[in-house]
Amino acid sequence: MPRPEDEYTDEPPRRRRREEEDDDEDDRPRRRRRAELNWLDKQFINTPMVLLVLFPLCCGWVALAFAIAGVAACQDQRARQRALIVLIISIIGSILGVVIVIVQRAAGR
Repeated sequence: MPRPEDEYTDEPPRRRRREEEDDDEDDRPRRRRRAELNWLDKQFINTPMVLLVLFPLCCGWVALAFAIAGVAACQDQRARQRALIVLIISIIGSILGVVIVIVQRAAGR
């Protein structure tokens, strides 16, 4: 803000004190660094959801094992949620597959 003309002095203008200057480092909340993503985290985060849905439908037991490993080992919350989706679809697909085989054998085919 400029000074009025009648208050002119040879002194340099005083520097306004910023709010950040009186904050101490320990007063601010610490930002958590995002942990390095492991291979499983990267696979579940970077794979489109359509492929994550098709994977258990096409690969069955392999997808089930991969999803169990993902739920157990993923550190990122988003990756763990996507692994859980694959796990649920894999379980449903596996149960349906077993039921179909049982029904076919009971029917005598």
